[in-house]
Formats: sequence, structure tokens, C-alpha cells
Amino acid sequence: MNDSSGRFRKFYLPPILYGFLILIVSSISVKVPDLNVGFQTDKLFHMLEYYIFAVLVMRAFTHSSKINLKNNRLVLTILFIGLFGMLDEAYQSLIPNRDSSIFDAVADSAGGILGSLFYLFIHSRSENRTHAPCGG
Repeated sequence: MNDSSGRFRKFYLPPILYGFLILIVSSISVKVPDLNVGFQTDKLFHMLEYYIFAVLVMRAFTHSSKINLKNNRLVLTILFIGLFGMLDEAYQSLIPNRDSSIFDAVADSAGGILGSLFYLFIHSRSENRTHAPCGG
């Protein structure tokens, strides 16, 4: 296994597979009931789903050999996740018994922003620890 195929499997394949999983779930023609706990729980699921997706995409861009992807990973991830969420909602509007909502797309984007910022925070903390001066 050469370095580029190993990098692809380790960093790029997980977000690609996760994106396909989102589309597969979106293709299921089932009306999902709300849990009726005082707020729309489906928005939390949308946020969590895209939070995870954003973490995976940020991880891939962070470990990219392309310097532009690495340096602009936060903006690129947020734009990509937002666009993917909007396209997913448009796709769901074509599936029988599925609802499509601008509010779902907003929840997707919010999850993407939170996941991106979380990854950036955690990654910068771990980088600071590895580059901290020794001694004292």
C-alpha cells in the first residue's frame, strides 16, 4: 500500500461513505414521526448527522496533501456541508412520503458549522500540545 492510497482510505473514504449513507437514508420512503417532546427532535437529528459529517470532512481536509484544502478547510467544509445539506433536502422532496424543509437544511448547516468548529478546536489543542516547549 503506497502513501496516497493509505491516506485516501484513512482520511477521504470515511466522509465519502458517510455521504453515501446520508443519501441512502434519504432514499427511504418512510414518514418519520416527531417524538413530540416540546420541540422538533428531527432538527436535532439533522444537526447531529451533519455534525459528524463535518468532523469527517474537516479531518480529511486537515490531512490533505493539497495546501489549499488544508489552509481553507474551515470555510470549504462549511460550504460543502451546507451545499450537501441543501441538495439532500431537494433530493428528499422527490422521495414519496418524505418531507423537505428549508429548516432541515438550516439544521444541517448548523450541525456542519458546529462540527467544523469542534474539530478545529480539538485539532488546534492537540497541535499546541505536540509543539509546546519542553522544560520549565
